[in-house]
Amino acid sequence: MLRRLPTALVSTNLALAGLLAIGLPLIKWHLDYCRFSILTVLSWWAITVLSALAGGLLLYAYHAWAVRRGLCAWSALLWGTGEASDSAAAVSSPPWRRLWLWIVLSFVVLVAGMALGVMGIALASGVR
Repeated sequence: MLRRLPTALVSTNLALAGLLAIGLPLIKWHLDYCRFSILTVLSWWAITVLSALAGGLLLYAYHAWAVRRGLCAWSALLWGTGEASDSAAAVSSPPWRRLWLWIVLSFVVLVAGMALGVMGIALASGVR
């Protein structure tokens, strides 16, 4: 688990950054202007999809970098199609020393996503 922790940290931070930056303001706007109704679930589903798309684009940047350097994707590790998947030592998961910049960057992007979400909430509320 410790060998895969850096990748999990980066992936989680990047996905949450996209979710928070897009989802928070849109849900606040929806609650302020549309209130609850039968269609609330459908609207929130659309907001979640849009937010996940933003997080997915951030994840794409990380995984494109990882694949260019010969590191397996999570799906390859999950289904055992990675390099000699029966041996834990052969799993091609980047170590801490190769991901330190991505880990720092992912935390910066996460904080920026939270800040964008809060700014979006302020804009949706009409607060300056």
